[in-house]
Order: sequence, then C-alpha cells, then structure tokens
Amino acid sequence: KLHKTKCVYTVKAHEKDVNCVTVSPNDKMVITGSLDKTAKVWSADKGQLMGTLRGHKRGIWCARFSPVDQCVITTSGDALLKLWRLADFSCIRTYESHSASVLNCRFLTHG
Repeated sequence: KLHKTKCVYTVKAHEKDVNCVTVSPNDKMVITGSLDKTAKVWSADKGQLMGTLRGHKRGIWCARFSPVDQCVITTSGDALLKLWRLADFSCIRTYESHSASVLNCRFLTHG
C-alpha cells in the first residue's frame, strides 16, 4: 500500500544541479552535493542551512554521513574524497588515490 506524502519545505540549495541528497542516520540532517563544487548540510526538520563544505575543484557526486562518527564524506569529479567534521564543517582529510572522477562512496560498519 502506498502512503501519501507531502512537501514540508522547498529551498534553493545550490547554484547548479544537485547530484545527491542523503539523510543522516538519526534523521536530523540532510546533505546535498552539487555541480557548484559544494556540499551543504541542512536541518531536516526546518530545512535551515547549517553549513557549507567547500574545497572540491569540480562538482560533487556523492555525500554520505558516517553511521557512527560526526563526519561526512564527499566525492567529486576532481578525483578526490574529502572527510569533513560536522562540528565545524572543516575538512579533516583529503584522499588523493584516484586518477578519475569518484562517483560514489560508502562507509563500512562491519568490516
């Protein structure tokens, strides 16, 4: 059986196309990634912008919340993965091991 849904809010999130939208494991935050080279963290209940992640040189293809830590990871057309701290939206680490765009990523919780 299908459940009816309704739009709670609409926001203009980015200046270019949005490539990904991910909800945090606790359902309190949403992260969006865009061709404008940014990822943005939003409050899920009101849609208020909490922080913007800047540092990629090309569009962001994937953004994921860690299931256990207070961080997110982003992937991009610049062949980089970046790990970000949610407390202050700073980049903790940049992974430079790829030679082409990184389109997806996942956190592993059980090895």
